[in-house]
Amino acid sequence: LLAFAAVADVCFAQSCDCDLGSNINCPVVQENTVDPDGTVRCIEVIVPTCEAYFCISGGPSFCTVSDVLSLKFNGTADICTLQPAQLISPSLSTIGEILGTPSFRLAGPGTFITSLTNAGFTSGAAGTVYYVKFTTGSDITTSQIIFEDGGTALGLNVQILNGNFNFRMGAQSTPYETIGGVQTNTFYSILIHARPSTGGNNGEYTIWIENNTDILDLTVPAANQVATDTSWGETGLSGGNAFGLGRLNSNALGGITGNFLGTFTGTNTDFQLWSDASI
Repeated sequence: LLAFAAVADVCFAQSCDCDLGSNINCPVVQENTVDPDGTVRCIEVIVPTCEAYFCISGGPSFCTVSDVLSLKFNGTADICTLQPAQLISPSLSTIGEILGTPSFRLAGPGTFITSLTNAGFTSGAAGTVYYVKFTTGSDITTSQIIFEDGGTALGLNVQILNGNFNFRMGAQSTPYETIGGVQTNTFYSILIHARPSTGGNNGEYTIWIENNTDILDLTVPAANQVATDTSWGETGLSGGNAFGLGRLNSNALGGITGNFLGTFTGTNTDFQLWSDASI
């Protein structure tokens, strides 16, 4: 069984649908024997919890299982199609490794011609992951836009004001979260996972903030989670207006204004987004 991020030929059990939020064992099966005709016979291996390992690619396997309910493989009657799959250990893999290649990038300060929702980046069932990195200036009191997407009716933005980070999301003009303790002349990286409520299911969001460390270089357990809500009722992430990084582009949820008074790196790693993704 792999204990690090790698690609290997393994067999996945039917209905292997586990993630970091679940509390069930994730059955993972390994190759036992290969018949002369190439048929792969599998034996069962039980991972202790999904917090230890989870499958992020390969999806449900192509398996014939004797006992589907218990997912017991006897190595003789049970056949799995060998396929490439990836096992990730959150305790060993960084957030950047887990997320992989971003769906969208932008150098700061900068703007994008439309909202990220209109561009098709925020409609995935798993939600959307937003990342931004920057260094604050000597002024952390004046209203400053870190990034803003959408408009006054529906949007998502991060603001500095009076030494706080304000996080607005959805249709609510007041912040869902206000996190204090912002320091001057300090490097920050922020990660947000947001999934709107759909089809009667609760939405959710989680926010992580790191100072003097790039959060993408940390493992999930090591990252500083500052807020989470698993019963979020918002049904959208942003409306039809444009996107601004470090500045206003058209208008913003909550009517916030003010250019960012710190600095970005000026590379397209300043802001990154992952569509249909979660942490």
